[in-house]
Parts: sequence; C-alpha cells; structure tokens
Amino acid sequence: MFVGFKKYEKIGLARMVNIKVIQNDKDVIYEGAAEDAPDEIKNMYYYKITLASKETTYYVYTDDYLATLDIDKLNEHE
Repeated sequence: MFVGFKKYEKIGLARMVNIKVIQNDKDVIYEGAAEDAPDEIKNMYYYKITLASKETTYYVYTDDYLATLDIDKLNEHE
C-alpha cells in the first residue's frame, strides 16, 4: 500500500553526470551537467530517479503538488 513519497538525497551530490530535473511530473526545470546546476537545483531533494546511459533524471515535487496527489489512484499501481 502506498502511503507517501520518500524524500531522498539532494541533487547536488551527483557528480560527473548529465542530469534532467523534472518538477511535479511535468516541468523540466534543469537540464545539463550536475556540477553546473544552480545552487537552487543542487539543494533540492529528489523523490524518484531514473537512470539512462546518457543522463539521469531526477523528479522533484513541491509541497503543494504532493498535497494534491490522489493516494487511492497511486495504490492501483502497486
């Protein structure tokens, strides 16, 4: 049963990798080298990550967005 998202580490811990940061499952807010990301991006915590050969995608969520999620709908995907 899904009870919430787990907050992982800060994005800024990544090194020597190209990253894409997606906010609230829709908006790409950064794309490029992890080391070159603005401090605002580096200080964000990610909730989900996908790894690919050319880039790592981090998913970040605002508190407002998390509050709107339908937990019952998410439970259907267990």
